[in-house]
Amino acid sequence: MKRIYKKTPNTHKEMGQVTNSTLTLFLLNIRSLRKHSSDVKCDENLFKSDILAFTETQLLPGDNDFYIVQNLTPFTLNRYDHNSDKFCSLATCVKNNFHILSQEYFPTINAVKFLVTYDTNNIQGPQNLSFLLLYRKNGSSILDFVSGIDYLLRAHSIDIILGDLNINFFSTVDMQPLTNLMESFNYVQIVDKPTFISGSLLDHVYVRQAINANIHSSVIGAYYSDHDAVRITLLN
Repeated sequence: MKRIYKKTPNTHKEMGQVTNSTLTLFLLNIRSLRKHSSDVKCDENLFKSDILAFTETQLLPGDNDFYIVQNLTPFTLNRYDHNSDKFCSLATCVKNNFHILSQEYFPTINAVKFLVTYDTNNIQGPQNLSFLLLYRKNGSSILDFVSGIDYLLRAHSIDIILGDLNINFFSTVDMQPLTNLMESFNYVQIVDKPTFISGSLLDHVYVRQAINANIHSSVIGAYYSDHDAVRITLLN
């Protein structure tokens, strides 16, 4: 798909991998994991990362994923398929040196919470990081969606919230309910470049203020989707 605008890097770090990182994750609306798992395999940026978080996998329960798993090796594929709407299905892929300790899917809000443990190779030893991956279908109620996030955040401790929210971060009116909620829980939105072909910022990443200084983000083109990928790097 031909892109209609060209992005510039967030910082000089975006031109290459951040060298002092302990964890690198990519968020991407994949627009069918079955169609594009081979593209991911050939995408040097994504394939060198530690964790991949996909929205719109377009997989339903029972769909065969043999060739997807083959293409994504050495990642371990974790599917969170929606029962009836393939566009709402989610997935994570994790390298062998990272382990998902727990995972839980919340169908009412279409979100998956997962806890990752990884070795920092320093005196601190293994560290844990909790994620909430979300996909909000375009046209669904923003207020209901925000209310669902509010409920989860009161019940669970989450370090990083990310996903394709189909809410343009550049629209103050549309963003107001979500902004109010995230600020009340002391989260900071760290993506500031457009992530969609129209110039909108639909793919959000919220980080707890306490760890915000250690997180770097950048927006990187993915020719096989009308969304760009968001790279999240946890620094030493």
